[in-house]
Amino acid sequence: MKSKSKNFYTGIILAIFLVTAAILQACTTQTSETPQPADKALSWLLEEGDPQTGGYESDSNSVEALLAIGANNISAADWRKNPDSASLLDYWIENGAAFSLNGAAEAGKLAAGMSASEGCWPEFAKQPLEFYDPSTGVFDPEPGFQAWAVLGTLALEQDVPEGAVEYLKSQVQPDGGWEWNTGFGSDTNTTAFVIQTLVASGEPLDSPIIENGLKYLQAAQNDDGGFTYAPGSSFGTDSDSNSSAYAIQAILAVGQDPQSDAWSKGGKNAIDYLLALQLPDGSLEWQPGNGVNFLATAQAIPALLSKSFPFKIKALPSCPD
Repeated sequence: MKSKSKNFYTGIILAIFLVTAAILQACTTQTSETPQPADKALSWLLEEGDPQTGGYESDSNSVEALLAIGANNISAADWRKNPDSASLLDYWIENGAAFSLNGAAEAGKLAAGMSASEGCWPEFAKQPLEFYDPSTGVFDPEPGFQAWAVLGTLALEQDVPEGAVEYLKSQVQPDGGWEWNTGFGSDTNTTAFVIQTLVASGEPLDSPIIENGLKYLQAAQNDDGGFTYAPGSSFGTDSDSNSSAYAIQAILAVGQDPQSDAWSKGGKNAIDYLLALQLPDGSLEWQPGNGVNFLATAQAIPALLSKSFPFKIKALPSCPD
């Protein structure tokens, strides 16, 4: 009787173990197959592409897409809506030269996107350094444009002139932030982007200019966890996805956690805010109730992937003719 009883209970234990293992396996499988927020956003982005050109309605949208896929280590040559569609790299081989000629910021943005997405440099396209004036330290006198030129130069694995970084630092405003254009006043997007650029250029994380920039961002965080474009703005101070995404990237760039207590308001943080704006199809809204927004979706992807600029530093070969 003892032997039978022992075998009986052993069988029960074995059965429980097998059932538990099956449940855990099912849960694991379900979790691995559940698209993550950035994956869902990227899937939506892929479907929005033009199969004929490989691009996204405009150069400005197409370069945002280039940055978004680069943040996820996706090759521009592989990014195409269908197997027989043009790729995003095809688009930039065709349009890169004209886009870069628009100015230092455009050249810098293209450089950052191409480096991140394992691209190439389009024939006749200008690189950021071709816009640099060594007598003034200026790629472009506007702070936001200067920052993109500096970042693009870094992304191409080229030496950034010291004067260019000093000029960018000289444009800091009394409130600790930076403005996109002279006279516009500080905003979170430009400030967050400049912080990333300066850190990538070697600025110490504990330098006063970085710390004051972070204080400016902290003052712009709302109770919903998100960030407004500009505190005290007459155009409204509600949070939005773009400002929140850029702030997240700046926080990451200085080695801090955007979900920590230091970057939370009422238990909410900017990641929470972005996730609340994601629609069932994977796209994001700019603000709650505004509907699908291309720029909001593209710019949220790096933040959701916990990536700050530059996504990759890589010298580029010339594109094939």
